[in-house]
Amino acid sequence: MRMIGNIILFIVVLLVSGEGLAFATWKLFPDRFEKSNRPVEYFTCPQCDNPGFHRQLGWNTEGKPPYGDGIRERRRPLERTCGAAFGDSFTYGNDVSPDSTYPGQLSQLLGCEVLNYGVSGYSYVQAYEKLKLYKPQTNLIIVGVYEEMIKRSLSASTLFYAGELKGWVPRPYLFWNGSDVTRIPMPARFDAESMKQHHQLDHFGGASASRVRFPYLLNVSAQLIRRMTESRAWHYRDVWTTSPYAPAFEAWLSETLYAGDSAHRIILLLIPHSGQLQNWRSILRFVESSPILSTRRKCIALPGEELDKAATTTALLTDTSHFNAVANRIIAHTLAQTIQNCQQ
Repeated sequence: MRMIGNIILFIVVLLVSGEGLAFATWKLFPDRFEKSNRPVEYFTCPQCDNPGFHRQLGWNTEGKPPYGDGIRERRRPLERTCGAAFGDSFTYGNDVSPDSTYPGQLSQLLGCEVLNYGVSGYSYVQAYEKLKLYKPQTNLIIVGVYEEMIKRSLSASTLFYAGELKGWVPRPYLFWNGSDVTRIPMPARFDAESMKQHHQLDHFGGASASRVRFPYLLNVSAQLIRRMTESRAWHYRDVWTTSPYAPAFEAWLSETLYAGDSAHRIILLLIPHSGQLQNWRSILRFVESSPILSTRRKCIALPGEELDKAATTTALLTDTSHFNAVANRIIAHTLAQTIQNCQQ
């Protein structure tokens, strides 16, 4: 009995000591765990003073301020305009000509111009804010959501999401509290204190994402392990089945694109990660299991399966892992079929 008592006492002392050590570590280095506690100077945004900074979107299509019409122009656009596409670099078409992007190739298939409003590095929140800002006078609206955009939309900037100490720019984003989504707009001011406040709910660095609470030993150990195994925010995850990514996206859709009757015909394009094309299965399961998406299935374009099949025999990626002209052609054909189905 005495031996059992000593063992129990040893375990208790060990746990208490571990809790004390973890608590002391957190208190001595709070900014290493709750990144939003870092000094205000850390949040200084030099890019916010640049002429190209956009106070509503963060940044926009390249060009002279105020960005003209925000469109990536094709060399010989068609006379009639029938649609507009919004998204990130996979819509903009990094590494391919304007005619080889999926909006460019879709224009040729439809016989009318689909304007390309894509911007590199965008989240789906930014894409939607750009849609509201420019209000294209077209019936057809395509919102292209590349897999990485699901993560970006929970980040206040690339400061924590991508670990960029230089060159980061704030953006509007979302906060998921476990049951509801809150849209965080761009701040009214862009000084360091305002930028720190803007990052408070950043999923990748704000206090909400890295709170240290009792039991401290468990919390601190978990964060250290996570930091060793996931050094970058874009480390692969199946975002289509993972909280907070999937539920936040679904809640956002119900409050924005699918809120009430729209004057536009909305085509949602869901694109798997270029390095994980097999994720098309997760995207399909996500759509089929979602009450809000399953009822709109015929207006949702899912090119992932065709891309995955083509990748076994054909090169689809550029040197920067963006889609080449062949991959964009597959996406354009999928969209054309989806547009036809959505009209029925």
